[in-house]
Amino acid sequence: MSGRRRPPAPSAAAIDGFRKKIRDLEEDKRRNEELMERADQELTASRQRVAQLEDTVAAQDMELAALKQKCKRWRESANLSNRELVSNKFVLQRVEAMYESSAAVVADIVEDIARRAINGVNRELQDMTEAQTAAAADRVRHMWAQRVVIDRMANDMTRDPNKFQCPECRKEYKGHICLVKHIARTHPRVTPMDTTGAATASAPVAAVSAPVAANDIVIEEISLSDDE
Repeated sequence: MSGRRRPPAPSAAAIDGFRKKIRDLEEDKRRNEELMERADQELTASRQRVAQLEDTVAAQDMELAALKQKCKRWRESANLSNRELVSNKFVLQRVEAMYESSAAVVADIVEDIARRAINGVNRELQDMTEAQTAAAADRVRHMWAQRVVIDRMANDMTRDPNKFQCPECRKEYKGHICLVKHIARTHPRVTPMDTTGAATASAPVAAVSAPVAANDIVIEEISLSDDE
C-alpha cells in the first residue's frame, strides 16, 4: 500500500449542493443562450430596420433633390414673370399716355363724323320731302284735270234726251255720263264714244281717294254707280 491517503468521500449534502450548482449553471447557460438568441434576433431586426431607414432616407434625399430642382425652376420662372410684369407696366403706362393724348382728337373726329352724318340724313330727308311734295302735286293736278274733263262731259252730254248704248255689251243708258261711268267701271280699256260715234278726248276714269302726305290734300272719290 502506498503512503498516499484517499480523500474522504463527499457527504450527501455536499453532493446535493454540487448538483444544485450544476443545475443552476445549466439554467444560467440556457438563459444566456436564450438571451443570445433574442439578441441575435433583435440585432437582425435592427439591421433590417436600419436598411429600411437607409432606403427611406435615400428616397427622401431623391425627393429633396427633385424639390430643390423645382424650387430652382420656380425661382427662375418668378424672376422671369417679374421682368415681364415690369415690362408690361411700362407698356401700359405708355398706352395710357397715348390714350390720354389722343382722346380729345378722337372725340373731335367722332363729333365731326356724327355731325356730317346728321347733315347728310337731313339733306336726304329734305330732298325726299320735296320730291314727294312735287309728285303729290302732280298727281293732284292730273286727277283734278280728269275730274274737270269728266264734269264737262257730264254737263254737255246729259242734256241729250236720247239713250246711249254701250259699244261692248249694248246696254242702254239715259245719260251719257252714266255710259261713261259704266264703261270706266266695266270696260276700262274702251274709250267712251259720243252719239255720233267719234271718240272723246277724255282720259280714263279712275276712282280717286288718296290722301297726299306732303300737302294733306284729299280728292273726293268719283262715284261709278249706274244711274239708269
